[in-house]
Amino acid sequence: MNAAIELPDTVLDEIAQRAVDLLAADSQQPPEPWLSVEQAAAHMSISVSQFYTLCSQRQHNGIPVTKEGSRTYAKASQLDAWRASR
Repeated sequence: MNAAIELPDTVLDEIAQRAVDLLAADSQQPPEPWLSVEQAAAHMSISVSQFYTLCSQRQHNGIPVTKEGSRTYAKASQLDAWRASR
């Protein structure tokens, strides 16, 4: 079963312009940087030791961190959301 909808050219032009505007807005925002453990701890106003403790318990408390080898990284927005949900 195929369905077709015909739209006036003006409507198609408006949809296309809205898509261009949305893509332009997204491309102007740089991606959120990854924080080191030190930066993440400072962002959360806790000590590095406390942050590592939370990381070691992440299976139980769900703190959002990413591990790359022996290094640990986090995003500020994810840490904020995690803290707000507790």
